[in-house]
Amino acid sequence: MILEKESAYHQIRVEEEGRMRSLQFGRRGLQGAVYPDDPVAMALPYTRYLPIGLAFVTPRRVLMIGLGAGSVPRLLRTGFPDVEIDVAEIDPDVVEVARQYFFVREDPLYRVRVSDGRTFVRQAKEKYDLVILDAFHADAIPFHLTTAEFLREVKGALTDSGAVVSNLAQWKTEALYGAMLKTFQAVFGRIVLFPVRERANVVLAATADGKGRSKAEVREAARRMQGRMHPSVDLVEVAETYAEPPEDLGEAPVLTDDYAPVDALMGQR
Repeated sequence: MILEKESAYHQIRVEEEGRMRSLQFGRRGLQGAVYPDDPVAMALPYTRYLPIGLAFVTPRRVLMIGLGAGSVPRLLRTGFPDVEIDVAEIDPDVVEVARQYFFVREDPLYRVRVSDGRTFVRQAKEKYDLVILDAFHADAIPFHLTTAEFLREVKGALTDSGAVVSNLAQWKTEALYGAMLKTFQAVFGRIVLFPVRERANVVLAATADGKGRSKAEVREAARRMQGRMHPSVDLVEVAETYAEPPEDLGEAPVLTDDYAPVDALMGQR
C-alpha cells in the first residue's frame, strides 16, 4: 500500500504490485493504473479501447469527464502534441493523487479542472471534437451523467463533426446497460459498440451527426492512426471488435433527470 485516504467522494487507495501502480476507490473499484517504468503504456484493458474515438474524428480539442490515473490524456499528449485537452474531475483529492503518483503533468494545452462533469459541459464556451466519458464511483456511474438531458448537453458541446465515446460496464446488471444504450440512441441516433475482450467493459461510440461510422470506415481510420499509438494500444484490433447494439432492448427505459433509477437497475439481473 502506497496511500490510503478518505476524500469527500471516495476512499482513495494507491497500491503497487509488480510493475503496476493502481488507483482504487474503496476495495473493489479499480479506477486506473500505470506502469511507472513506462507511464504512457495503457495498463488496463478497457483504456486501450477508449482511443477508438480517434477512428471517428481527428481532434483538435478533446474533453474527458473523469481523470482516474490520466491514462488517455497521457497517450494523447504523446501522439497528438498539438491537441488541446480539458479534463473535468469532481474530486480534488483524485487530481492531487494523480499528479503525485500517476504522472499527470499539465501544460498550456492540457488542463485538469476540478469540476462536476455535467457542470463543466454545460458551461463550456467552446466546442470539442471528441468527448470521452469515463466517470465512475466505486462501482457505478453517477446517475446525473446517465440521462438524456446530460447527453444532449454533451451533444451540444460537440462540433458538427464531433464524436463521443463512453466506457460502459455490464459487470453488475444488463438492465442498466440496456437503459444506457437506449438513452444514447435516443440522443445520438446510431451507436456502435466495442466490447473489451474478456472483460465486462464496453466502449460505446456515437457521432454528433447521428450517422456513426461503418466497420470498414473505422478499420481504415484505425490503420491510419495506429502509427501515433503507444505499442500497448492496437487500434486496429479494437476496430475488429466493432458491433451493432442489440436490435431489441426490451423494456429498458430511456433515463431522464426525472427518471433515472440507476440504483434500482443496478440491482436487476
